[in-house]
Amino acid sequence: MKNYFQLPLGQDEQGQPIERGIKLNNRTIEYWYDATGEDPMQKFSDGEAIKNHKDIINMVEKIIYAGLRSNYASMKRPEDFTAEDVREWVKEMPYQETYNVFQHFIAFINPQSLALGEEGTDTQR
Repeated sequence: MKNYFQLPLGQDEQGQPIERGIKLNNRTIEYWYDATGEDPMQKFSDGEAIKNHKDIINMVEKIIYAGLRSNYASMKRPEDFTAEDVREWVKEMPYQETYNVFQHFIAFINPQSLALGEEGTDTQR
C-alpha cells in the first residue's frame, strides 16, 4: 500500500470533479493533532472503538483534511479548501470509498494491522 492516493473532492469551474492527493506521513499526524488536539496514534493504540458509520465519517473527515494539508505542504501550494469543504465532500462520498480511506489510515498508523486483509504484507510500500 502506498501512503499517497487521490480522491475526487470538490469541483472545478466547469463542475468537473477535482482529483486531490491525500498524503499520509508524519506531517499528516501533526496536522491531525493541530486540528483536534488528539494524537491519532494514541487514539487507535488505546483500542478506542469505532461504534458506527458516523464515527467512521468523523474520522475520515480528519484523515482527509490532514492528508490534503500534508500533500499541499509537500507541493508548496496554498490550500484551496477548508475543513468545512472537506466535511461537505465526505458527506457526498460513497460508503465504500469512505471505508477504504479509513482502512488506509489504520494500515498507515499500524503497519502490522490486518486492516486491509494483507496478512504478512508490508503496508508501508
